Amino acid sequence: MSTTVASLLSLPVFQKECTLLAGEEGLGSAVRYVTVMEAPDFNIRSLTDNVFVLTTLSSHCASMDEINKVVTELCQQNVSAICIKLGRFIDTIDESTIRIAREHQTPLFALTKNVLFREIISDILSAIVLEQQSTINELNELNEQLLQAILHNHSMEKILSLLTAKIPSHCCCLNQRGVILARHASMAAKPEESIVGKLLEKYLKKSNGKHIFDQGHYLFPCIAHGQVVGYLLVYAENTIFKNELTFIVQMVSFLAIKFLEEHLQIQTEQRMTASVLDEILFVNHADEAAIADRLQLLGVSPKDRHIVMLLSNRTEENTLQANSYLDYWRNWLQNKFEQFIVFIKGTDFVVLISYIEKKKVNFSKLAQQMRESLPGSAQERLDIGFSLPVSDLRKLPDCYSQAKRAVNYGRAVAAENHVYPYAKFVEIGLISRGVISSDGEAIREKIVRPIQNYDEQCNAKLWNTLEKCLLAESLDLAAKTLSIHISTLRYRLQKIHQLTDVNFFTSKGRFILHLAYILFKADSQ
Repeated sequence: MSTTVASLLSLPVFQKECTLLAGEEGLGSAVRYVTVMEAPDFNIRSLTDNVFVLTTLSSHCASMDEINKVVTELCQQNVSAICIKLGRFIDTIDESTIRIAREHQTPLFALTKNVLFREIISDILSAIVLEQQSTINELNELNEQLLQAILHNHSMEKILSLLTAKIPSHCCCLNQRGVILARHASMAAKPEESIVGKLLEKYLKKSNGKHIFDQGHYLFPCIAHGQVVGYLLVYAENTIFKNELTFIVQMVSFLAIKFLEEHLQIQTEQRMTASVLDEILFVNHADEAAIADRLQLLGVSPKDRHIVMLLSNRTEENTLQANSYLDYWRNWLQNKFEQFIVFIKGTDFVVLISYIEKKKVNFSKLAQQMRESLPGSAQERLDIGFSLPVSDLRKLPDCYSQAKRAVNYGRAVAAENHVYPYAKFVEIGLISRGVISSDGEAIREKIVRPIQNYDEQCNAKLWNTLEKCLLAESLDLAAKTLSIHISTLRYRLQKIHQLTDVNFFTSKGRFILHLAYILFKADSQ
């Protein structure tokens, strides 16, 4: 435990020479420092929490208003306590001053004139040093107990009992999915049922490796080999002091070793899942029942409609983030669907959902909600593509291919959208099949290369102009986007006509130029 104002009351100098006038509610405040406030230019705002303030009010005794003003400022700085020595500059402490301390729940002491400040400072510092030495001894003792627990392969529950013996609390070990693996308590109160999911979601959004706090609940990530392998949940009714947090952090380091066992089992399950899904998504099957059996192995009971989603980050995630988000998406989808599976494929997440057709799911809206559930920076990195729904499990390989192509096409022609239903890119999909054909090569030779060669030689920006004209609702909007006059834009389109013999201002010409643009984008993927 930390040195508190209450623990100082047992010192002889406090019992004989100090009188507590107000602030009984604040006796539990920790005391880490002691200072004397006597100088006229003393900077009250420089004070931090956990400071015990001694003063004679020598620089502030001119009036009651000034005394109350400085006491108010000290209280607002959340000092541990205020001790005013009487008999030097003031003889009594006014009821208005006592009322201020009481309102702020800050302990206020009156000290007799018989005690020198150096005596009370010495006693307080001695108490702090003894408490710190006791903390170091307890840490060493706990470290030895934890080491023996690991060496003798004690259970997680037994390891948690070492912590609850030190701190009145209710502690739980959670795996990556938030499932409670072990618990131990030294108090009757339990964590709220809904708090686990709330804390996990909060941590995964933050995802910086540090613990988080919410209404008496602490969630600590247990990290091994750069990955979150589990969590320690600590619920305490009373404030946990810094030295107690040190105990917990020490416990977390040892629990990570125990979590590795669970983590290795999870990794084995993930490899098995990936192996089965590879067979489902990348192998053509004649027997639909065989696919259904494999899905059953993974805990998915097929319904009458199936869809594949691809969650792809524009920047690669590290291993810790990838595993954290795997659990995040599982937890998120559990609230929406009964039958689904999420797994990591390379740097992407693949989601296979089986649902009842009557449910009428709006997957565009669902994908947008998935993105919006993330913090802003993560939203901007995430693209989601999804396939057309199918009723035949044998078409799942096509669904995966569609989801992947939806992301590729979406990034090529509508990068700002981030949500890409394959249904919007069916035409592009059909056209892209001609990319490697002789017809595709003829379009490149006739349209794409002449325009780009001219741009390279003359910096004419013809290709960029064509792109904006094809995507804009009108030529006026395209000119505005390019920050050029409409006559300049028309001149560039006429130059394209001269180079390719394809006229943008005819329906046929515009179609051919759009086709060339799509082929170019397909090439870039």
